[in-house]
Amino acid sequence: MSFHLLRCFWVVSLILITIQKNEAQTVTAQAIQNEITRIMTDPQLKHARLGLYVQNVKSNKVLLNHNGTKSFTPASVMKVISTATALNVLGKNYKFITRLEYDGIIQNGVLKGNLYIRGGGDPTLGAEGLGILMKTWTDAIKKLNIKRIDGKIVGDARIFEHQMTPPNWSWVDLGNYYGAGASGLSIHENMYRIYFKSGTKIGSATTVVRHEPKITNLWFTNEVTTGTKNSGDQSYIYGSPYSFHRYVRGTIPVGQKAFAVKGSMPDPALFCADFLRRKLQTAGVFVNGEATTVRHLKHQNKMSWKKRTVFHTHYSATLQEIVKKTNLKSMNLYAEHLFKMISQKLKGKGSTKVSASLIESHWRAKGVNTGGLVVDDGSGLSRTDLVTPQQLTQILDKMQDSKNFDALFYSLPVAGKSGTMARRCRGTIAQGNLRAKTGSLTGVRSFSGYVTNPQGQRLAFTLMVNNYTGAGYNVSAKLEKLLVLIAKLKS
Repeated sequence: MSFHLLRCFWVVSLILITIQKNEAQTVTAQAIQNEITRIMTDPQLKHARLGLYVQNVKSNKVLLNHNGTKSFTPASVMKVISTATALNVLGKNYKFITRLEYDGIIQNGVLKGNLYIRGGGDPTLGAEGLGILMKTWTDAIKKLNIKRIDGKIVGDARIFEHQMTPPNWSWVDLGNYYGAGASGLSIHENMYRIYFKSGTKIGSATTVVRHEPKITNLWFTNEVTTGTKNSGDQSYIYGSPYSFHRYVRGTIPVGQKAFAVKGSMPDPALFCADFLRRKLQTAGVFVNGEATTVRHLKHQNKMSWKKRTVFHTHYSATLQEIVKKTNLKSMNLYAEHLFKMISQKLKGKGSTKVSASLIESHWRAKGVNTGGLVVDDGSGLSRTDLVTPQQLTQILDKMQDSKNFDALFYSLPVAGKSGTMARRCRGTIAQGNLRAKTGSLTGVRSFSGYVTNPQGQRLAFTLMVNNYTGAGYNVSAKLEKLLVLIAKLKS
């Protein structure tokens, strides 16, 4: 046998061995069905419902369908729909724009008119540091040689509707950081921190030390008590948008001097205007008028519709970067902003109701079966969202044909590596391979994303469980076993 033929023989042999090895690593759909049957006998899942849908994105072959056309509460996997749609509608290179404007005239160092902060729906404004942003803005104002403003500092959030939170969000969520609503002029992720001093005994009272950044007129009824040393943050802030009275209830650990709890700003646009006003005063620019918003002025019939002059423009990072943070860190606020920007782009006004309708029609037009789909928000915080595993998987499949696919794909957390999947599936075939958005609410656990099986085929999948009992982390551990099996599924 010649050297050439011998070499070919060994190459073919290695290929056959590799194929056989990969085949040996695969599992059948029936094996996964058997595992589903087994885990559903667990007491925690006895009364629950599980849905799983897996599709080969190259051949479009459905590999597994277990309750795949039934509607489930999705939790944060809803962000897959919001971010994918926003990428398709806005494009991955889209940037949010915030403008500084004034009306009236500047004469002898005096602005005889109002100064406006015109929001462009940017969820990241001031997220990297309020101090840096405000210095940039005060410097821009000083460049106009303004030493005094005889008018008001006005926050303009009209790009979105005034109703910041979807109507079906739970009361227990609204006052907390993760329940912050989307304002057309959001800032600092619409978040502040309350700092508590706890007692020395379990059950004793706590004291509010301060809150940062300082929000004018914000006040608290503190009903937080002292918990055990290892209890963690078991406190909740209660309060509605635009209301400056907050109730705080629950417990924080014993022996804390400055325990931080994150809350949602009542009126981000007003805070933004007021914070800039204070910084201008500190920088030597006297402001005669108050801080207010377009919403307030319209209610008071005092809104000025004079022509404005734009003198400074702030650009956000690209949508691709924002989507990555939205999905990696499961940022509810970012998802709600992207959600509302869909209707702003297509209909001229950011609206939860209009965006919901547009999202449904967008995917129906692309061939997704939207029966049973109920879109109530962009983040999945709403309990009235309903999605089927088939719909989410089909959307992932359709995104393969989008020029924005990479932006979505690389935004999804990687098993054993990053984001909300960092501690999952370690030491398995799924680690570093499976990418999935996770979702969790009380009684809800969901995973939706992509994985490459041992045959080198990319699969899209959605796994959802509703109405389990007991601790969620125990259910997640059981579902991880299914995720590993999906990574091995033969196509």
